[in-house]
Parts: sequence; C-alpha cells; structure tokens
Amino acid sequence: MSEREREQKQFNAMVLVPKQLLESVYKTQERILSALEELPTAQPVLTGMIGGKYIPETTAKTMLGKGTTWFWQMRKSGKLNYKKVGSKIYYVIEDIENLIEGGGQSNE
Repeated sequence: MSEREREQKQFNAMVLVPKQLLESVYKTQERILSALEELPTAQPVLTGMIGGKYIPETTAKTMLGKGTTWFWQMRKSGKLNYKKVGSKIYYVIEDIENLIEGGGQSNE
C-alpha cells in the first residue's frame, strides 16, 4: 500500500468525539464568529496603488466602469488630474472616489 493510499484511508475513517469536546468546539467557533462580525470592515487594497495616494488607470476604469476614451476626455478637458510615469497614467485616489460618489460624473 502506497503512502497516498494510507493517507486517503485515514480521511475516510470515522472518529468518535466526546460530546463535551464537540460542544466546546462549537462554543469556540461561535465566539470567533461573533468577534469577526464585530471587526470594522476593512477597505480593500487597491491593485497597483502607489504611495497610498495614486492608482493606475486600469484600476480606476474598474472602479468607475468607464473606458479609456472617457478618461482621456476627462484628462484633456482638465476635469481629472493625473500623473504619467513612463507609459502608465495614475490618478489621485480621492479624485476617483469623488467621481464614484458623484455617479461617475465630473463636478466641473
């Protein structure tokens, strides 16, 4: 019998657990779940974020549901500030969040 076959047989075995131990596990599980529910919701980490302030255009497009042309129009009209590093374009995260709050429309 190979090592793998022995491991598979181990997983198929039934184990008797005393009721007190099982109840203890359930109580611990409930405490952990309650503690997790009380934790504040963390903000997601944004892909490609630089210095905690700038996000790449690809991330901004996903956040706003807008395409490359829309961002180009906003940049050219001066309604959206940006920085260019090499061939990548970055936006200030606060500007993108303001656009999200405004429904994807520029305030200017």
